[in-house]
Amino acid sequence: MTEAQKNNNETPQASTNGDGQTDELTALQARVAQLEKEAADYKDQWLRSAADFKNFKRRTEIERADLIRGASAGLLLKMLPAVDDLERALASVTPDVAATPGTAASS
Repeated sequence: MTEAQKNNNETPQASTNGDGQTDELTALQARVAQLEKEAADYKDQWLRSAADFKNFKRRTEIERADLIRGASAGLLLKMLPAVDDLERALASVTPDVAATPGTAASS
């Protein structure tokens, strides 16, 4: 049980029996108001932190996807000359070599 809840449970009812009780009630009500304000501030801080974390998570996912895309594109660009060379080599194969079993041109 939090201090605010304890204070709420112990808060005496307003009475006209004496100034001491009225002063105590006023002090307790002020303390409750202060604790409620603190609780609202903590909740606001928590909500902001949760939103910041959500934005951070979204940003890192986007950056990760961009990095993967960039890495894939970079790999393809590096492989492109080798693929071009292979295609030219296969195009220049003579018909008698192409008819040999086990070559890529015969398949």
